[in-house]
Amino acid sequence: MDTYCLYGSADDANKPSARYGAAAMALIDMGLFPCWALFVYKDLSSHSQVAAPDPLALIHENAIILAPVFDGSMIRGMLICKEAASNKRLQMRNEHGVEWFVDMPNIKSKVIAQEDIQLTFTRF
Repeated sequence: MDTYCLYGSADDANKPSARYGAAAMALIDMGLFPCWALFVYKDLSSHSQVAAPDPLALIHENAIILAPVFDGSMIRGMLICKEAASNKRLQMRNEHGVEWFVDMPNIKSKVIAQEDIQLTFTRF
């Protein structure tokens, strides 16, 4: 047999990692999580049983990157984004007030939520 298939729960396939959930819950407690992004609240809140990362997020009025990890000129995290940010360079700020310019991907729907996306950034 040359082909193997593994099956997992369909429910688990659509659940965010705990670090993204912890970051979102901390931002909600601080009043910094945007209302338009609450469409992912249920999944994020049910997976938030770890310590919140630092920084929690990069925030813009049209996009948020949860639990950002910086590596060279790339940033990785969970992108929750409005279509209005599509293909734009956004000036984003973390909860400590530090700013970055982040290049957004092409957004093909009104809002998206994508885990482990890699985007380019430059420090403000």
